[in-house]
Amino acid sequence: REAVWAEVRRAEEAGEPHTGASLGKKFGKSKRWGSARLAEFSEREGGESRAAVAKRDRDAELEEVWAEVRRADEAGEAHTCASLGKKFGKSKPWGQARLAEFRRREGGTTQAQLFAAAREAESEKVWVELRRARDAGEPHTGSSLGAKFGKGPSWGKERLAEFRKREGATTQSRLVVGVREAELEKVWAEVRRARDAGEPYTGRSLGAKFGKGPSWGKERLAEFR
Repeated sequence: REAVWAEVRRAEEAGEPHTGASLGKKFGKSKRWGSARLAEFSEREGGESRAAVAKRDRDAELEEVWAEVRRADEAGEAHTCASLGKKFGKSKPWGQARLAEFRRREGGTTQAQLFAAAREAESEKVWVELRRARDAGEPHTGSSLGAKFGKGPSWGKERLAEFRKREGATTQSRLVVGVREAELEKVWAEVRRARDAGEPYTGRSLGAKFGKGPSWGKERLAEFR
């Protein structure tokens, strides 16, 4: 193992001390092997305890996390608990714990503020999609927005109402009207298509097309005309 001790001494003298992971990689071994060798070396040299070596390893690994969190913050793309966990191959709870730890280190945010910031970052993706759809003349319904984000129609309706309030927009009643108009536009498009193809709908066939009854179809046809 003299080659290992020589490498550990070289790295320390160069001001680039090894972590368990980096020493293991240097010798084609695992992180655990590297940590064990560092602890053994420290005991031989009368240096750090195993606990100190483990702490140094963890600090070195976490510095990569802190660097990524700072990069994302400065780029205006702050991580959520889920996105930070995914970045490092970990879970959402791991990401949440690291973000909370980072905020405390940086002089920090409270846990409640952290949760609020994470939710706001996640919600911003929804607002971006709503603006895109609106500007493209294809406004979302509660159902289509929910489907877009893997959620249900009620979640989509709640996000739509929240978005309208944020944008300084409409009352709840106007929102309902807007959603209904967006849904009906799909009906009108289908009625026009069938008419132009020489296959006009009856009340029954239109209702069946949209999973409704004959009376609903008749009402829509009358409304269309």
